[in-house]
Amino acid sequence: MAGTGNGFPLFLSFVNIVHVIRSDMKRSTLATRLISVTTAGQRRKLLACNTAIADARLARELKNYCYRVWTSEPSNTRLAAAALNTLTEFSTDKETAAMASWINGIADITSGKLESAVKNLDKASRLLLRLGNEHESAQPLVAKLIALAMLGKYASAQRTGENALRIFTQYRDQLAAGKIEMNLSNIVSRRDQYKLAERYCLSAHRRFTKLGERSWQTMAENGLANTYAELNDFKRADKFYARALANARRARMHMTVAEIEASIGNLALFRGRYADAIRMLEASRQKYEKLGMPHQTAVAELEIADIYAELNLNSEAADIYRRLIPTLHRLKMRAEEARARASFGRTLIATENFANARTELRRAAELYERERNATATAATRLRLASLELSQDNYTGALSIVDASAAALEKSENVRLRLSAEWLRGEILSKMCRFDEAERHLDAALRGSRKFEQPTITRSAMNSLGVIARESGKIRKAESMFTSAIDAAELARAPLPGEEFRMALFAKSLEPYENLIQLYLENSDLKNAFTSVERARSRSLLESVASGKPGRSSDGSSKLRDELNWFYSRLARAEDIAEAAKLQAQIRDLEKKLGAETMRAQSSSRS
Repeated sequence: MAGTGNGFPLFLSFVNIVHVIRSDMKRSTLATRLISVTTAGQRRKLLACNTAIADARLARELKNYCYRVWTSEPSNTRLAAAALNTLTEFSTDKETAAMASWINGIADITSGKLESAVKNLDKASRLLLRLGNEHESAQPLVAKLIALAMLGKYASAQRTGENALRIFTQYRDQLAAGKIEMNLSNIVSRRDQYKLAERYCLSAHRRFTKLGERSWQTMAENGLANTYAELNDFKRADKFYARALANARRARMHMTVAEIEASIGNLALFRGRYADAIRMLEASRQKYEKLGMPHQTAVAELEIADIYAELNLNSEAADIYRRLIPTLHRLKMRAEEARARASFGRTLIATENFANARTELRRAAELYERERNATATAATRLRLASLELSQDNYTGALSIVDASAAALEKSENVRLRLSAEWLRGEILSKMCRFDEAERHLDAALRGSRKFEQPTITRSAMNSLGVIARESGKIRKAESMFTSAIDAAELARAPLPGEEFRMALFAKSLEPYENLIQLYLENSDLKNAFTSVERARSRSLLESVASGKPGRSSDGSSKLRDELNWFYSRLARAEDIAEAAKLQAQIRDLEKKLGAETMRAQSSSRS
């Protein structure tokens, strides 16, 4: 009978285990039902019928659900938060309250309520610490530093992250440590500390790879790609973007896919690949809008506006900046507001609205200074120097560039350093200090070719052509102007939609005009005429396609509208089959438009 006595407690333990498993299954089912209903009344009714399991373990079930979906279905985090808030009416213990504050913080981030998110996540961390759970108390801090960074409170975010990283390292929690390092990488990137960002992100990537955490590994790959793009290491950036995008799509990580597409769009813009930039950023914007994420939607729109500005579509860009700046201010996105104001200032310079441009650029510089972002402040002051240059204030412009360049020399942003180099050369050229100007422009040209900065390459070639012409070096001037024209047309060719092509052509007229002037000054009428015809034919083709009054017949106008609609569709195509079909239709319409244009020209000559 001794065996029976010894076996009895084991039997009770087995019964208890079965009971716990069944209870947990019930909690999982209840959590799913609580999230599926839409009103507080329905949630209260469900909990009232299940008071025995309306406890802290149910709260944890809801918290775990929230973390499973917040990168793929962020709107569902708000449902989880609502369920937890109702649960606090039935379970008043501190652990349930901690879970509720935690998930309310996550939901706040997805809704753009960043200050509320910081308060909720702080409260969750404090409650967990009071319960004696130091390890878990660091978990809400991972999300808290995201909110702090989006608010531009970088120093506070970095302190929060380092504190959490210390705790996770102490408890050997590799996954949480990797998440913190990912967020710290993003924070220091916003302050242009890219080498430090790379170190954080590489460490996180190693942790996730070792753990087999594919989702977080994918996000780390996107972070590394962003860092390499900023460091002008485009080969590694392309590799990590491709890997991250494929993995994110495979895992249906919709928010991460949108983030990666936006990143790829920005890289394409840096490299002058405007068609790719437009397509990827528009795809990203649509996903963020569908996911109901106001902060990310606003950033995507800002990036699209920047492409419009780059393509010389200043009116369209200005409309977006005017609409976005109050939104960014309301959302307390200080860094993005500064960026929008700086870009708006650039478009105002292009439209010769100099007084308002100066106001916007100074306001942007002030915001960046409050962010303690010396690199972005210097970049904004470069635009102020461009403004002074346009007003023939060469001494003032050069003074600003010299001060800005000194700050940029300490940064890791190659693109901005090259911009400063070109601008200094351009100013010196206007001051007829040609030898000094040529040294800076040659350096800008070499650097821009090395680091794939085609916009700076075109500008440097045109500026060097002007100096060569003024110095009597006719062949060199001709070569530089021709190369600038060829580079501009190469960038223009793949753009989707004639409006984009026309705008970029208008921005690229200066080397055409300089080349024509060069030939006229040297009585080379044949080449002058050829260059005029080349520019005129480009202008005519673009004008017909863009629908300027008096330039097209009713037939070509109708074809143009239809063609632009197909270009727009092609820019948003999501698969190869759709794109191939649209391209075939576009080729057919382009042939018809060409025939209609030839017919209209023949009619006008007869």
